[in-house]
Amino acid sequence: MRERNLTDFQLLTRYPVQYVDVGKNYLDYNVEAWHIPISVSSSGAIMAVCFNNHARGSQYPTSLNDRLQEWYEAYYSFSSLTLSPEFLIEFKMEPGQMVVFDNHRVLHSWSSTIKEGGSCGYLEGAYLDWDEVRSRARVILDKMDEMADQ
Repeated sequence: MRERNLTDFQLLTRYPVQYVDVGKNYLDYNVEAWHIPISVSSSGAIMAVCFNNHARGSQYPTSLNDRLQEWYEAYYSFSSLTLSPEFLIEFKMEPGQMVVFDNHRVLHSWSSTIKEGGSCGYLEGAYLDWDEVRSRARVILDKMDEMADQ
């Protein structure tokens, strides 16, 4: 996107977007987060992409008020690129297969496949928050240290 339209790219690296997901699965959840769609390092390297049109909220930072139409056009342009065959890699998974990826490094989605008999494919997602993983590791190490001191 940076090569195609630098102004659009820069808009998506400057203003955070609200993401909201509320529901019930095996537990109730109410997730709200603000993320810049394309996070870049101080040297300009892309560090993460946060894009989920289904969970995008309706609130925007007031600093975006004067550029909201322009921002929406940039967001739409990026959204269109994500659906372009030029940038898609598609593969069919077989029962029992698993894929693991870093949610911040791989922009991904899935589409259902209609099987014989009319049933759809099934995908189970599992997510690890690295802050929580590191927290748990520190707690375990602290407990091991305490046990060693006894």
